[in-house]
Amino acid sequence: MEHELSWNATGSEDNKENESMNKNEVSGAAQEVKGKVEKEAGKVVGNERAQAHGEAEEMKGKAKKDLGRVEGKANDAVQDAKSKIHNATK
Repeated sequence: MEHELSWNATGSEDNKENESMNKNEVSGAAQEVKGKVEKEAGKVVGNERAQAHGEAEEMKGKAKKDLGRVEGKANDAVQDAKSKIHNATK
């Protein structure tokens, strides 16, 4: 798959949409782990409220991580379409 990327002054890829997708995946994964820890800690001490809160955080984190993945795939599809259009108009 061909991608056209612009480069900023530091020589790194200038692709803000991809960065935010990665942020959603990373922060979602962190939230998911935090929720798992809270859920398990709640089990250990017998605190049902902490278990439920941890499980909710875990599910929200998984959803955010999945959103980041979907955003990434959508961005890839858009970039692919742009590249095909660009190549077709040469």
